Amino acid sequence: MNYRNTKFHQRGTHKKAGKLNKQGWQQRSMFIRVLNPHQSATLGFTLVELLVSIAILAIVSLVTVTIYVTGLKNTQIEAQKANLQSDNKTVLEKIAADTRDATAVVSTKDTYTSSSTTLILSVPAIDSSQEIIYSGENFVLDYIIYTLSGGVLQKIVIANISSSRESIGPVNILGNCTINFNYTPDLATASEVEITLTNQATAGKKLLTSTNTTKSKLRNK
Repeated sequence: MNYRNTKFHQRGTHKKAGKLNKQGWQQRSMFIRVLNPHQSATLGFTLVELLVSIAILAIVSLVTVTIYVTGLKNTQIEAQKANLQSDNKTVLEKIAADTRDATAVVSTKDTYTSSSTTLILSVPAIDSSQEIIYSGENFVLDYIIYTLSGGVLQKIVIANISSSRESIGPVNILGNCTINFNYTPDLATASEVEITLTNQATAGKKLLTSTNTTKSKLRNK
């Protein structure tokens, strides 16, 4: 084999391949320009494309944040509703329990008068062992008062000197509320009290309301 001829043949082959590669790239560049004359052969982002991408990203981010914030607000509202309902039921059950323990609804005590917004109950006094205190055949009495004052429900306890029950009040037990006492058959001879309690709270710009009603019979009635 002639070494010089082989070497010449290889150089010719490389030159021809290089020429074909160059022609192929030129044809590809021309094809790209025909498809999109505004796009460079390097296929880079234009300023308009970059701005559109940023705008889309901003919109997606805004939607995501809005969904998150809305979900968070709804969760807080539901938690506030649950607290409102829990407070309402707790106070209502305390009043109902005291009513069940009462011997009578009293028309007046000190400066208080029973009405649709004030409930005065006479309850048996108890000793340190939680036993009822008697005076002869009759109960020694304490008095428990629930009254609404300026949208705030207050509790007052007026205890007998021999009672282990502590005199208190007025003590605020629930704010921003309304209450209604309904006596059956009437206030003077009541054997049952219907209690309707409504309390409110604000969560953001939304006003939340909880209303519950219960009936409670007096002792031995």
